Amino acid sequence: MSKDLVNIVKKELKEILRDPRLFLGMILVPILMFPIMGVVINSTIEQAQTTVKQKVNVAFLNLDEGNFSRVVLSSDGFKAGLVYYNITLINLTDLSINTRSLALNYVRENDNISGLIVIPENFTASINSQIPSKIEVYLKMRGTSLNGVNQNNELCFISKRLHLKLPHI
Repeated sequence: MSKDLVNIVKKELKEILRDPRLFLGMILVPILMFPIMGVVINSTIEQAQTTVKQKVNVAFLNLDEGNFSRVVLSSDGFKAGLVYYNITLINLTDLSINTRSLALNYVRENDNISGLIVIPENFTASINSQIPSKIEVYLKMRGTSLNGVNQNNELCFISKRLHLKLPHI
C-alpha cells in the first residue's frame, strides 16, 4: 500500500514541476502569501492592542428619579469592567446638562468623548413594575478603522454589562 502511495506522490511531483502554471499556483504563491499575510495580521493585532490601552471617555446622563440606576452603576462588577477596559464615565448632570438634546450636543462637540449612555425617565418605576425599560447608548463613529471600531467595542461592554446586571438586582 505504501509503495503505491509513493508512486502517486512521485508522479504528481513530476507533473507539478513540468507545468509552470501548477508550480506557481501550488508552490510559489503559498510561499509568498503566508509571510505577507503574517505581517499584515501581526500589524493589525499590534494596532488593536495599542487602541485597547487608550482611555475611553463616555458621557452619562441619568434622567431617572429613582435609585435603581445608581445601584447598577455603583456595583462592583460594573466598576471592575470600567477599570479593565480603561473607560471613564462623565456624569453630565454634574455639568448641569439634564436633557437628552443638550447631552447629544455636548458629546457631538467634544472630540474626547466616544459615546453617550442615557438612563430614561421612570427607569426605576418601570423595573419595579416589571415593565421592560431600555437604556439608550449612542456611539460616536470616528471612522471605519480599527481605532473607531475598537472604542465602540468597549462601549458595547457597558451596554451589555447594564443589560446583564439589571435582572439580577
